[in-house]
Amino acid sequence: ADRVGALRAVAADVPKQANGYDCGIFVIEYLLHLLRSATALPALGLAPHRHWFMQGAVSKRRKRLRHIAGVLLDEARRRGET
Repeated sequence: ADRVGALRAVAADVPKQANGYDCGIFVIEYLLHLLRSATALPALGLAPHRHWFMQGAVSKRRKRLRHIAGVLLDEARRRGET
């Protein structure tokens, strides 16, 4: 059955980035929260959700991802793959 008509738009009160460069990391945080919480998606838009995560958690994840990317780059260089 075609469920396109079942989709609805919601203006949710969710965490918002405090800078102009963490948008991708915010997408990751939103997805992680929605995948970890069975009630997050159905409740979206029904109440404030700013408590899901804070800018500090996003900054920390960005730093962790940058570190991981650096480790992978170093290994690729070591193998002559860059």
